Amino acid sequence: MRRTISRRMTALAQSEIRAMTQACISMKGLNMAQGVCDTPVPPVVLEGAEKAIREGYNVYTRFDGLPELRQAIANKLAHFTPTLKRK
Repeated sequence: MRRTISRRMTALAQSEIRAMTQACISMKGLNMAQGVCDTPVPPVVLEGAEKAIREGYNVYTRFDGLPELRQAIANKLAHFTPTLKRK
């Protein structure tokens, strides 16, 4: 029995989430947007999450993230990427 792909299937595209995961993999990065994890949560992460919730950090951030986190990421990148300049 010969199988063929229907014409409707030719327009089927990969999901955006899957595309982002593939892009992250190709850059040796980590896609933190999917929300699927099958490993135990380290105690330090649990403690940090509990503390943040108690302090009121329990809503989604702005689309561009927290300024403190963005600055920390920029500092780390500048440290590991000598061609970047720190502000």
